[in-house]
Amino acid sequence: MRRTGDDDGKSFKRLTEREKLAVFVEVRRILGNSDAFSSFEFPSVSDCAVCGLVGRSNERSPAHLHAGPDLPLLLAGSWASHRCETRPYGMFLTRHIVFSPTDNDWKMTFRYYHDPECSRPSFTLAAHGSYARAAPSPYAYDFHVSRMVLTPDDADLANALNSYKGKECGRPGSWDKGKPQDITPTGGCQAVGVRVPVVEKEILRSGVDENGGMWLALGQTATTPLQVGGLARPTSWGPQLISVGTTRRGT
Repeated sequence: MRRTGDDDGKSFKRLTEREKLAVFVEVRRILGNSDAFSSFEFPSVSDCAVCGLVGRSNERSPAHLHAGPDLPLLLAGSWASHRCETRPYGMFLTRHIVFSPTDNDWKMTFRYYHDPECSRPSFTLAAHGSYARAAPSPYAYDFHVSRMVLTPDDADLANALNSYKGKECGRPGSWDKGKPQDITPTGGCQAVGVRVPVVEKEILRSGVDENGGMWLALGQTATTPLQVGGLARPTSWGPQLISVGTTRRGT
């Protein structure tokens, strides 16, 4: 069995404990309890306590893994993607969400890209509104989108938006690359599939990672965020956002 090299070790260290465990379990699934598994060297397994429990387990003595306590939902502050995210239909984006510490207001910025490295911008959606708890699930929340601004980040999209006639997407013929425009008066923008006002049914939960950093998870949707609106509430969790600061009163 191939020994892991320095580059593999560095890559493994950058993974979260959950990701390390996924790698560890997959290798064990493939190799079973064979000598090959026992001789396989995992880099930095000492950094992954759960991996050690799984590694020492067997069919007669399984690992006892205990879930961490549920923490209260802590929304106030600023949350952002820690990597380029993928959505269906070849969409890639980063998210930045800010929750007010004094009321139920929020604002979001979604930056869409043409490539999975998020290096070639396509367009940006900025929205804000309010949110409220929704029964019966403790994770269920409704996001009321009351205002939305669209910015084309490449010239081709700006030209395409200018080709739309009537009142389907902002002011006809007024789109320029890098120039934001409020699309609330036209009810959104049919060209990119967004509507406003709209209510987005969401699920939310927060927690703490193995390094003590706060994270926030929203639901995994079948489309890009704010692309449709009015869909059923998600039933699975999407990529986690990380805390990037707390919003102070008066800011």
